[in-house]
Amino acid sequence: MRARRPGPLWCAACASGLVALVGTRPARADGLDLVWEAPDNCSTGGDVRREFERSTRVLPGRSPPHLSARALVEARDGRWSLHLHTSRDGVEGDREIEADSCASLTRAAALVLALAYGEGAEPETPAPPPTPPTPAPPVPTLTRAEPAGPDTAPPKPSKAHLAWSVSLDGRVAWGPVPGPAPAASTSLDVRGRWWGVSARVISWPGASSEPAADLQTHFTGVGGSLSMCLLARPSRDLLIAGCAGLQASALRGTSSGATYPADDRLAPWYAAPAGVRTRVRLFDTLHLEAGVELAASLTRPSFVTATVGPGGNVLGLSAPVYVVPEVSPSGSLGLSLDI
Repeated sequence: MRARRPGPLWCAACASGLVALVGTRPARADGLDLVWEAPDNCSTGGDVRREFERSTRVLPGRSPPHLSARALVEARDGRWSLHLHTSRDGVEGDREIEADSCASLTRAAALVLALAYGEGAEPETPAPPPTPPTPAPPVPTLTRAEPAGPDTAPPKPSKAHLAWSVSLDGRVAWGPVPGPAPAASTSLDVRGRWWGVSARVISWPGASSEPAADLQTHFTGVGGSLSMCLLARPSRDLLIAGCAGLQASALRGTSSGATYPADDRLAPWYAAPAGVRTRVRLFDTLHLEAGVELAASLTRPSFVTATVGPGGNVLGLSAPVYVVPEVSPSGSLGLSLDI
């Protein structure tokens, strides 16, 4: 008896069996480009990647897509919030998620990333948890209540995340020295979600003028200010701050001339500055800052000089050679680095 050759239906059944054996395969981590920024007491980017790989499967016959994502996790008022920005094939998306714990937020982020992985993949449907066995009825016992110690106290809610940065900028100022005059400042800033505090040291290297014939004057100054700011974030890479505060400075003026005695005077200047600053991200922690400011004078120092006659006798005081203006505007441009 001759053996029969397999028919078409048998071949089709074998092919279907091979497809079923291959099935779906887990998504690889290299298909996800993730930048994860979170406090130290939260999960890491590696935890999110592992949860993403566990819950994502690539469909048979499909090429794995590539997804880029950037996540920022913040803890405030006992809750956790996540801002997630994704990009796949030029299509971008943003998502805000809140949770009671970092672990819940991590699982939610992995699920959102799996959904954003796009055509060619699908989230894995988790198996339902097994039904726990019915516990035996508890046996009543008598216990002695123990006082609550430091280890049994309820955990305190975590504090809101604070951001610190230091900046260096150059300025053009019309006051408190004769302007336009160059200036430079260094600032230390701390920011919360909607507020900020800025401490600044500013200096005016020098401004010269000739208010009268044969009279030369030169002015320098140094000061410090402390300001409170209100913050607005139109986007993740742009920050706008409106600030107001108090400033104290020391101004020095010198004068000389053939008919004027050499003079060197030091005067304090107090002002209330207010302005607007913008901050644009250049790289990961480096930002470009620009701002405008108006400083209202609380005091107005006046620098005067005297005239001398033959033999060096002082004839009297002349009109003031310079008076600090009521309002001193300035513009600034510099760099800021997160620390």
